Amino acid sequence: MKRTKHQRNELMEMIAHLCVGLSIFMKGIDKFEHHHTLIGLMLVLAGLMVLAFSIYHKKIESTLGKIKYYIFGIESIVMALIGIRITRMDRICCIMHIIWCQSCF
Repeated sequence: MKRTKHQRNELMEMIAHLCVGLSIFMKGIDKFEHHHTLIGLMLVLAGLMVLAFSIYHKKIESTLGKIKYYIFGIESIVMALIGIRITRMDRICCIMHIIWCQSCF
């Protein structure tokens, strides 16, 4: 069965949201392991929300309307907070090292 361009775009969008939701969830688990329970709990819940929204997109969209806006909002807030946290911890050079050298010390 051949997919239309719209179906392929929806599939790729769902995969992207799943990847972001999984990374937010994993960051929350990492925070729990380092005894930052409040931040870890918030990240785990946000990750689970993004994962649930992206998996049950069709069902939730019928009740909430434009679910994409909620997903993008949660993702952008969490990623901005993670970015602020990384720059505050002076880890920007480590990120640049990962990007350019494909490995981190």
